Amino acid sequence: SLAGGQAVSIVQAYNLGLLTMGGKGIALFFIDWGLILGANYLYYKYTGIKFSRSLGQRWFGLGVVREDGGELGRGDWGRRAMRKSLYALPLVGLFWFGIRDLALIRKRHTHQSSIDLTVASIVVEGTSLPPASRKQLR
Repeated sequence: SLAGGQAVSIVQAYNLGLLTMGGKGIALFFIDWGLILGANYLYYKYTGIKFSRSLGQRWFGLGVVREDGGELGRGDWGRRAMRKSLYALPLVGLFWFGIRDLALIRKRHTHQSSIDLTVASIVVEGTSLPPASRKQLR
């Protein structure tokens, strides 16, 4: 927790003891999670706008495009980032959104996640796109 007077660590966000400490502990717990979820949202939104992919996808040569090969707009990146932030929620994100979505991805013939279906996007290998569609990937 940043303002708790304890060691600054991301692990403090998982300290459920903060919820039993009263007003200050509860406030710190929610501030911690607000910072985590806010940073997650901003990361996915602005790396998407700037590079049309996250840094991990860039490392692996992947890109995120509309289903028709076009570029996603700012609003699409915002919706995509908001949905991706759900994966960061403790326990619920992993077990409800993560594992459930992984099972659904395996069943779909397009292998799209529920996030991709919502935003009408698809993750592709960058070199598989035609040169005209590839210019949006940075």
